[in-house]
Amino acid sequence: MGYGQQDSQELLSYLLDGLHEDLNRVKKKPIVETKDSDNRPDEIVAAEAWENHLKRNRSKIQELMHGQFKSTLDCPDCKRISITFDPFMMLSVPIPNIEYSKFFAYFIYANNKKLPSKVNLVMPSNATATEVAAKLSQLTKVPANHIVMGLVKEHRLVEFVEKDATAHYIKEHPGILFCYEIPGLATNEGGMAIEDKKNFLIKVYISAEPKAFYESEKTISYTRLITVEPLDTLRTVYIKIFEKLRPQFNNYFVKQNLPSQVDLDNRDWQTIEKEYDKLFSEENESKWLYKLFFRDENPQSKAKSKPCNVLDENEKFSTFVQKNGSTEQYMTFEVKISKNTKTELLGLNQCTELPTGDGDEPDPSRGYTIYDCLDLFTRKEKLEKGNEWYCNKCKEHKQAAKKMEIYKAPQILILHLKRFKTSKVSNIGSFYFSHGSKKITSLVEFPLENLDLRRYVLGEGKEDAIYDLYAVSNHYGGLGGGHYTAYAKNPFDHKWYDFNDSSVHSASNKEIVSPAAYVLFYKKRENKKA
Repeated sequence: MGYGQQDSQELLSYLLDGLHEDLNRVKKKPIVETKDSDNRPDEIVAAEAWENHLKRNRSKIQELMHGQFKSTLDCPDCKRISITFDPFMMLSVPIPNIEYSKFFAYFIYANNKKLPSKVNLVMPSNATATEVAAKLSQLTKVPANHIVMGLVKEHRLVEFVEKDATAHYIKEHPGILFCYEIPGLATNEGGMAIEDKKNFLIKVYISAEPKAFYESEKTISYTRLITVEPLDTLRTVYIKIFEKLRPQFNNYFVKQNLPSQVDLDNRDWQTIEKEYDKLFSEENESKWLYKLFFRDENPQSKAKSKPCNVLDENEKFSTFVQKNGSTEQYMTFEVKISKNTKTELLGLNQCTELPTGDGDEPDPSRGYTIYDCLDLFTRKEKLEKGNEWYCNKCKEHKQAAKKMEIYKAPQILILHLKRFKTSKVSNIGSFYFSHGSKKITSLVEFPLENLDLRRYVLGEGKEDAIYDLYAVSNHYGGLGGGHYTAYAKNPFDHKWYDFNDSSVHSASNKEIVSPAAYVLFYKKRENKKA
């Protein structure tokens, strides 16, 4: 293999001396307590944690192979931030084996003249709602910050989608994704404007009065959203609701070969107000296409529903809400289509199909680099159920946000590629367990020389965190059975060799990087700068 018996004896002697030295280094291991940062500087807390680690672990292996993590946990409720520093001997990095979620959404334009669009989406399962909005923005040419997303179940909007909800959550959660263009208004999960706390989104349900005694009232079309401003009166709110339904009024007249009493090309507020006054005049009540009702969805509220024509339409909406002892968050209106109205002529649920250009979607079978794996490892993530963190301030286990980073880089870096992934988590009561594992066979490109970790290391060893590969452990097969081989670089002749059970063969540099690579062994460069 390129070295003689004397070299082997010297190497064996060094290892035996090191082992003997290790056995005599730490005979008494004191109990040490893991301390939180408590807002102290990282370098002080890291040094303290490392010193505690050395009190219990001193060896050649520790000197060569131990590094240090920085672990940050954010409590979602009390906002407490916990920072600790922990030793590691091997860095297990995930492979970004992107899984895709296919689902569809309905896009509702602010311009009511444009029919809603049905959009078929293919997104990475871990893509956030913010990324979904960006995709929709690309397809519809509507600014992403004008898009409000919600889940509609049985025609009623049951929840607004939070910005960090994933595509997988959107697909699997009950309800259909509806995306509304709301110009100049970005909202949080409660429908309250982020930029202007005084503006609100109000839900408008569409139902139909029963046409016979044996029928019941039912919701027949998706929830509309209107923006209510601080000075809006109830009358203004009524007209805004009518504005949303003008295309349906137009359909109703046109399909009966009657002159339309709405001008969809004219979106001037005065025009809309005149149309409303004419169509909903008191003397014309028998011909109203719908009647409007106020609803309070607050569970604590006693008044669940009341007709709007008994309310003072000149009263400010905000005053009306306060008088009812509720908040805008629970305020809804219900449009009840009159029983004499032929609902099929309204075209309440018309839509068009929006081309999505699916051919532009990324290929899930493509390869990745080791830097992709490191980026994913250091990405902040939300802890899953069954793996919650105990917050000593809330005194409860929380699904906190966790971020892992490398603080101290070791001389010998062992990178483990997490090729075996659990796809399902089940539970019995409060006990969670995983099942449904699979092997990820994606190719991960990694350099044989000049692995640069300087942007990943936060503290000690940052400036010289450049590594060269000296060995690879390969795994072939699947979960039911497999076979291990190895590539190793001879330090004397600087050539690569393939170790397969009892056989050893020369290997070319091109063979080393393969989809079978499982564990990578790197050594930090000495006295070299990149």
